[in-house]
Parts: sequence; structure tokens; C-alpha cells
Amino acid sequence: NYALNERDNTIPEPFRHGLITIENARGVDVRFCQIRGAGHSAVYLNHSVQDCSVYGCWIEDAGFAGVYLNGWAPGEGSFKSAAESDVNRRNRISNNFISDCGQFVGHGCGIQIFQSGENEITHNVIRRMPRYGISGKGGTVALGAYGDTAATEFDYLHTRNNVIRYNDVANVCRDSHDYGAIELWLVGNGNIW
Repeated sequence: NYALNERDNTIPEPFRHGLITIENARGVDVRFCQIRGAGHSAVYLNHSVQDCSVYGCWIEDAGFAGVYLNGWAPGEGSFKSAAESDVNRRNRISNNFISDCGQFVGHGCGIQIFQSGENEITHNVIRRMPRYGISGKGGTVALGAYGDTAATEFDYLHTRNNVIRYNDVANVCRDSHDYGAIELWLVGNGNIW
């Protein structure tokens, strides 16, 4: 059991992991795997992860999310600008079957996108989630957090330009009063679903 960070509603660092964790990597593919019973997330793409894919996998019974794309919260990290902190992007989550996640975390979902952009989320089948099928989150912004005082709020919101289409999402939103089959909150511009 854990509480979200009060400052920006993010998961505390010790809990940012998956049964398969990919961190600070480029071009890694997770293909045709069966991933069951992960304590937190089945596949966790953490911090600087680009051009990676999760394709054709059977994912079920994860404690929180089937696939979690996690960039840096606004103001986190040792970056010099908001633009420099945009490091989790261009990943592909496609043709997966994801079911029964959120076993231990009530706001669990099939696919979670946090501060991650330019991703392709397509042709996934998502079933039996307590809250969301696909969730996209940004974060609260402290303008000038990196000393870049000319930056705007949207420069910090990296959950942008994601393409979410041809997904089959059903039997979600089963245990919450605030939910969505596809939900976006405090995100940047250009998302298409």
C-alpha cells in the first residue's frame, strides 16, 4: 500500500517498477510474452525510454497497470529546461491482450501514460479494470522549475501527441466514481483518440 506524492500526484520512486522494467533505454522490444501476476505493473517503461515496443503480449492480474509509460514529473530530474525533460516518447504499445489489472491498486488500468508523448497505442484488447482502460496523465506544473522562466505550462506537459486508436476496451470502470474507458488529465496538446 502506498500514497501518491502530494506535490504532483505521482507514484513514489520505490514503487516505479514492473515485472519487466525498462529504464533509460532505446529500441527495446517486449514481444509475444505471457506476463501474469505482477505485483505492480507488468511492463514499466521508466524515465528516458524511447522507440521501445510492447507487442503481442498476454498481460493479466497485475497489481496496478498492464503497461506503464512513466516520464519525469514536471520539475523532477536534473534537467536544464522543460524541453530537455521530454525523454519518454515514441513508444509503441500494440496488439496486446490486457485484463484484470488493478488487483492491489484501486485506480489500476490497462495502459497508463504519464509524462510520455508521441506514443502509438493501437489494437489492444483491454478488459476488466477497476478504473481506467487507458489513462493519460500530465502533472501540476511549477513554471520555471528548471530555471527556464520563458517556458509555458504546455512546455512541461509531455503527455502530448499520442495516438490512441483501434483499441477494444470493455468492462472497465468497475470500482470508482471517477473513471473513463479512455481518460486524459492535465495533458499536453495533440493527443488523438
